[in-house]
Amino acid sequence: MVHHVLGEAWKKMRPFVSAEELEEMEGLAAGLRDAGIVGIDLPTIHHLNAIPDFSQMGCSGVIAYGDATRGDVWQMRVLDYGLELGLHKRPMITVYHPVNTFDNTIVNIGWVGLAGMVTGVNNRGVAISEMRYNSIEGKTLAGEPMVFLMKRSLRFGNSAPEVVSIMRSAKRTNGYGYLVGDREKNAIGVLASANEFVEFRPNTAKVFERGKDVLPQYKDVLYCGHYNDRQAASVQKLHGTLALSTLQEMALSIAPESNLQVVVFNLTTGDLWVANKRGKGRAADTTYVKFPRDAWEK
Repeated sequence: MVHHVLGEAWKKMRPFVSAEELEEMEGLAAGLRDAGIVGIDLPTIHHLNAIPDFSQMGCSGVIAYGDATRGDVWQMRVLDYGLELGLHKRPMITVYHPVNTFDNTIVNIGWVGLAGMVTGVNNRGVAISEMRYNSIEGKTLAGEPMVFLMKRSLRFGNSAPEVVSIMRSAKRTNGYGYLVGDREKNAIGVLASANEFVEFRPNTAKVFERGKDVLPQYKDVLYCGHYNDRQAASVQKLHGTLALSTLQEMALSIAPESNLQVVVFNLTTGDLWVANKRGKGRAADTTYVKFPRDAWEK
């Protein structure tokens, strides 16, 4: 039943997936087959990459710079879904180096079998924090899957405004929230669905309100997520000191039990730190592993 449902969903999504992504998934399936790994064929890989558009994700994110930090531009995403798939057992970071002049190097922080992206950054210092947002009208599966839209946006977007422009012009699917930041201190929040596209930025209002969501605003910070009240309190408490250790502290206060992954980006230096769930604990409770810029950028 599950494979049938995902298969029908993939039929709707497939026309909006680029030839490059289809070829990568075919190569992944062929490599697994040649390595003697059974049970992960091409349809299974297609289904895995369709799943995020079905998931009820309660993720969180934050971008901070200027007066909110100790100098650099910082971004964090707290990912809170996928435990039922066992993804946490097979984490993987994939670096895509460009073969075309105008492509960017992109870092996909994910898991084996997921060709698409839910967490990523590029060599231009642009990162995306994503979360499901159901309080928005206009949802469909007949569009570019979120995981490939994120990947394409970082592949071609040289700044946060450019990434947002790519997202705005896309044939989108379900309701999502995105925080898009870059090392030049651009920070843009997006609430998007197939029909709607709403942008918001820091330092423009004292409170951000949409429906039942009410988020107090703090200078040079953009945030939203699963527990807005907790996160607002954490931002207020740590404002002016936001950096690696204090963002890790924030993650501890806002990550639910379903927390699968936490990634902290220093967009100024290009370094990032990844924590993945181990055992029964949350990712936020585990050790962070540093992935420095000079390890991934040519």
